[in-house]
Formats: sequence, structure tokens, C-alpha cells
Amino acid sequence: MAKNSALPLVAGGAALLLLGGKKKSKKKKSSSSNVRWGVRVSKDCQKVEIVDPAYFDNFLRGAYEELIEIDSSLTLIQISDALFGEVAPNCSGFPETPESAEVAELYAVIARAVGAQLVQDPRTKDSIGSLVDEATQISFTDWYRAWRNYPSPETPSAPSGQVVFSSDLTTYKIGDSWYEEIVVPFVRAAKSEGRIDVAFQDFVEKAGVQVGQFVVPINELPQDSAAVEAFLSDLETAIQTAKQEA
Repeated sequence: MAKNSALPLVAGGAALLLLGGKKKSKKKKSSSSNVRWGVRVSKDCQKVEIVDPAYFDNFLRGAYEELIEIDSSLTLIQISDALFGEVAPNCSGFPETPESAEVAELYAVIARAVGAQLVQDPRTKDSIGSLVDEATQISFTDWYRAWRNYPSPETPSAPSGQVVFSSDLTTYKIGDSWYEEIVVPFVRAAKSEGRIDVAFQDFVEKAGVQVGQFVVPINELPQDSAAVEAFLSDLETAIQTAKQEA
């Protein structure tokens, strides 16, 4: 998909809520970053910072308007692709492999803003279209879900009462107080409810673990992962121990 659409300078428009209110900490400018349309993107595409939200919003609104004036049949992905190419011309957006989770989030922010304008624009009833890349048949939703939690073997820090997996699901860490704070109370409650024989199955269906940045239900973890298999074995042992203590 084209990443270098030439868009004229634009102005005007009210500020949008960017990244659902998420703020990034401001960093000092350096030669390793470029600011385009109010967004600073590092040359290696690892860091993205919205340094001027109003200016960025003006660009999104004005560029959208100019593109729709040219062709009102443009889809959400086509417009988002053009705008992303202006803001981060050296980075890879949908449906390619983004260089970082922040690049994927930038593309998603642009797509959300474009989608909001398309929905409200009477000129573009059918322009949202399919959120699937025609060449690769990759769904934007699947792409964003995969890359917003960028695969990494690093296990993030978390409270001691949690189980945390690396985002690539190759390693995991069980918090020191997880057994006492989570497993034991769950098994005691299962016993009082007459469900202690199916405590393991219930735990898998009802509990979650942290995977990278996000909490994922245990029953949605991929069963072909060696780390997931090892954790389920640890979980079964922990529940058996709690049963004996109960």
C-alpha cells in the first residue's frame, strides 16, 4: 500500500480524543526523531509521541476532507494508509509488520479518527468498506490485536499475586503470593459450593493471566505453547495442594 501520498498543508478542526485519553510522557527532542504533523517518531520507529495533539487533529481532519473531496469512495483503510504515510513515512503500518507496538497504535489512532469522520459524513455512506487488505487478506482487527501487544520474550513486572507471561508466550512468572491470594481462596470457595472436584476446570474458565500488557483468560491461551502447557501443569499442582489443605 502507498505510504507517501503527498497531502497539502491543512488547518482547522476541533481536537479529537487521541489514544482514548492516553498520554505519552514528553521527551527531549533529539536528532534521532522526526516531528511531522504534531507527531514525533523515532528514526527506528520504536517510539511515537504525539507532541501537539491539536496540530495532529487539524491534520487528520483537513487531510481527510481533501481526500474525500477528491474521491468520496475511498475506504477507511485507504485513507488511513495515506495519512499514516504522511505522519510516519519510514515506518510500516497495516498490513505490514510494524517496527513496534507504538507504530501499530499510531496507525490504529489514525484509523479510529478516520472511521469516526466516515460514519458522520453523508457523502460516504458506503466508503468504510471491508477492514481487510485485499492483497494479503489480513484483517485489520486481527493485525492490531497481534501487534498492539508486540511479541517479546521479556516478562514484564507485575503484582506478586499475578501470573505474567511474556507477550510472545515463551516464558512466564508466577508471583510469590499468587497461591495464597488467588488459588487458595478459589479452592475454598469451590469446596463451599460443592464444586471442588471441578475446581481446576472452573479456574481455567474463570481466571486470567497477564500476557505482555494485557490480561487474557486462561482458556484463551494457545495450547500449543510449551510455556502455557508448563503453567497449566503448575496450576493443576497448586489446586491439588489447595484441595488437600482445604
